[in-house]
Amino acid sequence: MKLTVLGSGGSEGIPVSYCKCKTCTSGEQRLRPSYHLDISKNTKLLIEAGPDFRIQQLKYGFNFTHCFLSHPHYDHIGGLKELRQTFIIGIPRNKKGKIKRFTKKFFILSEKLHNNISETIGTSLFNETYKAAYKDLLSKGVFKSMILKPYQFKKIGDFEIAILNNLHDSIISNGFVLSHKKKIIIYLSDVGILDEATKNFIKKLKPNLVIVHTPFFLSPLIGGHIGVNNLNDIFQGETVLVNHFSHKCNMTQKEMEDEGKKKYSNLIVAYDGLEINI
Repeated sequence: MKLTVLGSGGSEGIPVSYCKCKTCTSGEQRLRPSYHLDISKNTKLLIEAGPDFRIQQLKYGFNFTHCFLSHPHYDHIGGLKELRQTFIIGIPRNKKGKIKRFTKKFFILSEKLHNNISETIGTSLFNETYKAAYKDLLSKGVFKSMILKPYQFKKIGDFEIAILNNLHDSIISNGFVLSHKKKIIIYLSDVGILDEATKNFIKKLKPNLVIVHTPFFLSPLIGGHIGVNNLNDIFQGETVLVNHFSHKCNMTQKEMEDEGKKKYSNLIVAYDGLEINI
C-alpha cells in the first residue's frame, strides 16, 4: 500500500490569508487535511473529503473508489460540495469530448455521521450546503454509502476495515483500522480523548502506521486534540505520522521534526505530497 498526504494544514490551511506570523511567512504551504491510500490496483481510498479536494486532485492526479468520512467539521467534509461540482455539475469528459464513465464510488462512515449529514435541509434549488451535496451525490447514483458499526471489521473488496469512536471536543470523531495483506493502518483523525473501547480494540494490534492529528504539535492550546507529547502514553514505539498543523503551533517543518525526535522516537512529521510505502 502507498499513502500520499494530500494536505497537512489545519482547518485554516497554511498560509492564512492576511497573516504575517512566523509560520505563514516561512514559505511553507499546507492544504487542508486529506490522504490518498493506494490499496491495490482496483482499490483506492480517499481519507476525508476536505474543502481543497479540487486543488488536491488536480495537483496529484489521483482517482479513488472509496471515501472515508470521520466527522462533520468543514475541514473534513467541506469537499462534499467539490465532489458534487466535479461529478454532477462539471461532468468530466475524455479527450474526445465524450462523457467519462465512472464506476460507482462508496462513502465509508458511521451511522451517526450519515444521519447527521442526511438531515432534511429544505428544497431550495440553490441549496448548496455539504448536506445537500451529500444527498445529491447519493440520489444521483454517483456514490453509495457503506454504513459501518464501530469495532466490527467489515470486508470490502480486498481490504477489511473497522471504524473507531473517539471524542473530539463534544462530538464523536471516527477513525479506523484498515487491514490489507497483513499490513495494518490505524487512522485516528481528530481526537482529544481516546475512547476506552478504542484503546482495548487497538492494543493487541501491531500497526505498520498510525496517523494522528496534532494541530498544535505539542500541548493543545484548546481541547479536542492530543499533542506529540501525549504519544508515549498511547503507543509503544509504533511508527506514528502526525499531521493537520495549524499556523497557531508557530513551528516550521524543520522545527517540528527536530522537536518531535525529542518527544517520540518513531515519528514522521507530515507535509503536502509526502509518500509512505506500507
